[in-house]
Amino acid sequence: MTTTTDKLLTTDEAAEYLRLSPRTLIKWRRTGTGPRYVASGSKLVCYRESDLAAYVESRIVEPGEPPTINRGGFGPRSRSKRWSGAGAAVTEQPR
Repeated sequence: MTTTTDKLLTTDEAAEYLRLSPRTLIKWRRTGTGPRYVASGSKLVCYRESDLAAYVESRIVEPGEPPTINRGGFGPRSRSKRWSGAGAAVTEQPR
């Protein structure tokens, strides 16, 4: 849940929060994947701390579950692939 006191982070700060390179976040924005962001004007981009936390939460894998490979996506533009078990091929999931 977002509140009016939700902290806005720069791309560099968001990358540090997620332990990624800022270039990765820039690439994800260009490809329509990754965490949600706030675009203000043509060059100013910020990330809400709550959106970054939600992004991390969406990637938690419970012990014993096969990991879902979702190339940074958040929403309908992302494609997910699921591991089908030990030694099995990766298969694309329907949208």
